[in-house]
Amino acid sequence: SKQGKSKQGKSKQGKSKSKGQTKSKGSKGGTFIPTATPTASPTSNPTSTYLPTRSPSSHPSDVPTSLPTPVPTRAPVSNVPTLFPTLFPTRAPALTRPPRPSRTDTPIGGGSLPPTLQPVTASPVTPAPTPAPQPTPQPAPQPTPAPVPRPPTPAPVPRPPTPPPTSAPTPVGEPVCDGITPVQRANLIFIRLTLISDRALLLDPETPQGQSYDWIVRVDPAQLCPLDENLVQRYILGVFYYSTDGEQWFFCFAGDPSCGNQGNFEGAESWLSGPQSECTWAGVECTLDTDGQVTDIELENNNLGGTLPPVELGGLEDMDSLELRQNSIGGTIPVGGESFPENMLRLRLGRNTLEGTAPATLPGTLITLDLADNRLSGGLDGVLGSLPAMRALTLSGNEFAGTVPSSLAQMTDIRSADFRENVLTGIMPQEVCDLRESSDDFDLLAVDCDEVICECCAPACSPGVPNGGAPPRRAPPPTPPRRRWRDRERGSADF
Repeated sequence: SKQGKSKQGKSKQGKSKSKGQTKSKGSKGGTFIPTATPTASPTSNPTSTYLPTRSPSSHPSDVPTSLPTPVPTRAPVSNVPTLFPTLFPTRAPALTRPPRPSRTDTPIGGGSLPPTLQPVTASPVTPAPTPAPQPTPQPAPQPTPAPVPRPPTPAPVPRPPTPPPTSAPTPVGEPVCDGITPVQRANLIFIRLTLISDRALLLDPETPQGQSYDWIVRVDPAQLCPLDENLVQRYILGVFYYSTDGEQWFFCFAGDPSCGNQGNFEGAESWLSGPQSECTWAGVECTLDTDGQVTDIELENNNLGGTLPPVELGGLEDMDSLELRQNSIGGTIPVGGESFPENMLRLRLGRNTLEGTAPATLPGTLITLDLADNRLSGGLDGVLGSLPAMRALTLSGNEFAGTVPSSLAQMTDIRSADFRENVLTGIMPQEVCDLRESSDDFDLLAVDCDEVICECCAPACSPGVPNGGAPPRRAPPPTPPRRRWRDRERGSADF
């Protein structure tokens, strides 16, 4: 038939153009079975085969098929979508990081590009669509906190001007005292002073010992060296000054410009002054030799307070007299064999505010002991038995209790003994009366006759008459109230 011839003619025409193609038998109208081997290049007219070739080609063809393939042959090479969607995605969508928030009020960018109408020649598969960026939410405005009111800056408190230094400070590291450094000097002085004071007290800047050590090392204009002869006694006097509240003394405290004009201290220097010797300080007397060792400290009625140093005064080995009557010294009398010099002769502490007992460790060389008008208590057995050289004993105006001990008779050189205004009771020992009758110098033996039976007292005790009709002991004048240095600065009329 004509139709068969037409198809046969077309088959011949295809055979002439593609030698590698063979005709499939049993098929009408064209080749429905692929050729044995694929051609090297496509023919100008494609065959109307509906079945794939026997084996797939190693490379994709450059011309897309008319219908989409069920599975993509390779990953897309372009981000531009195709005209028709594929049945399956080419790969799993990539996880993209969400856009970071922006400070702008409008989203960044204008969205994705619109798809084109032209097919992609490089790949028949479309990529996963890129999600459009979400607009950045506008941050909620935060209210500005109200400023916290601050208290006004207080006005500076006026302070008195710092007095100029008495001497130029020693530069750090500059050799002093025959070539040692200031640090070595301070250490050597500290070691030497530990023979006098407790180490812990020296290290404490709040104690009189620590204050005196600091003054010796840093402030003292004399700037003594560790081996100087008068280093120890100058330190001890500094301890005494700080221990008795030296800054509150009436006269001759450190820096007192009128010290040398006072009646009792005429021509003297104020305490802690220098670089002259400490023997020039008010109330201090020394030997006349070149060493200048302290022999007497006399500061009566000068508003001394605080307490007595515990052991330091015992380091003044040549001191034989300590006279501090009519002040405001409190605390107890130091107890211990080293509290006072062992050869001390006179100790006058009357008319203060001392408390406790009279210690039995006072120097046995004492010839004068005045503890009158304090607040001392306890018995007298121990203290009287340890003072064989006593001549003048004044214990009146305290709270001593018990009886007058017979050890009073051991004081063979006694000349006066006053026990009035205490709470003593009993009978005067016969040994004391025998000493009184045999001695030409034992002139005063006074007790409270209404409490103590005494047949040998002088003034004599008469029966029924207090103190035997003797005039009462003259009451001590009241201790003037202590004034502080700031009162002097204000020009108080009490001075």
